[in-house]
Amino acid sequence: MSVFHFKEFSIEQSNAALKVGTDSMLLGAFAKFESPNTILDIGTGTGVLSLMMAQKYPKSKITALEIDKTAFSCARENFENNSLGKNCTCIHSALQDFETEKSFDAIISNPPYFEASLKNVNEKKAYARHTDLLSYSDLIKGIRKLLSKEGICWIICPTESLIKIEDLISSNKLFLRQRIQIESKKGVPVRYVLCFGVLTNGIEETSFVIRNSNNSYSDEYVHLTKSFHNKEINQKSFPSK
Repeated sequence: MSVFHFKEFSIEQSNAALKVGTDSMLLGAFAKFESPNTILDIGTGTGVLSLMMAQKYPKSKITALEIDKTAFSCARENFENNSLGKNCTCIHSALQDFETEKSFDAIISNPPYFEASLKNVNEKKAYARHTDLLSYSDLIKGIRKLLSKEGICWIICPTESLIKIEDLISSNKLFLRQRIQIESKKGVPVRYVLCFGVLTNGIEETSFVIRNSNNSYSDEYVHLTKSFHNKEINQKSFPSK
């Protein structure tokens, strides 16, 4: 699918290493901020999360970072071709090299997460999926550096990376606020959506099921994503990443 249509914007993804998937849909739908002036999207890819945030927070200024040149061009094109992209700026840079004097009220990231698995023969897809160019350590350190005192961050990660990421959150003097266990079907955890910030506010733990036993989308998934889906969602699976 070269173009993915949302209710209020479209994503051109014909040249994208990774297409719009369930992970981005979940993360963008779950992420909630309190009237942020500035939002940072780390590893924007096609720009989908930035545009989801632009739909949610039309007064926010959104900065999207992307290290891959092709993905950067794809995101910039999607910002230019959608009215919601008027407040989105795409920067061709690695997080580790990104320099700014401002801090961000909100940060969101769907980071690469494979650390020790066999790489895809498609180099661009491998970089998008693996942590070679952005380790979890560099990600959390970068978030700590760029997050404002009262700001919060939302990320999504696989179940096997949860402990490592939570340890990094703690060691960088950040505090977990929400931990949402994502289950592909009831009792089958596959991801975690995490919310954390500089200030402690207690931890809320919940679970969320994407599909019913008959493989149809759950009511909670339909409800969560209804403001973004262009039409009633069908039962065709998105790619997970």
